[in-house]
Amino acid sequence: MNKLFTLVLLAFSAFACNKTKETKETSIHKIMIHSVNLDIDTSSDVRCQDFNLTFGNHVKDKSIEDKAILTEFENLLKETQKIKKISL
Repeated sequence: MNKLFTLVLLAFSAFACNKTKETKETSIHKIMIHSVNLDIDTSSDVRCQDFNLTFGNHVKDKSIEDKAILTEFENLLKETQKIKKISL
């Protein structure tokens, strides 16, 4: 369960990455991960926009700035394919 949760957080963190433009490509300089303890129960789904508001001081932040990890993450992202936007 923790591996799945970590994978989901990494996938969502791709949208929260700080990027700067270098020549023709972008490069990831930092990934911020916002998480809470998996034992916290909610009565309904929590939207990303409401994450901090819902969980308040229970949110833990982790910053990843290690260049080797960021390079590996960039390589993984390059292998992914875009999907059509899904309306909910």
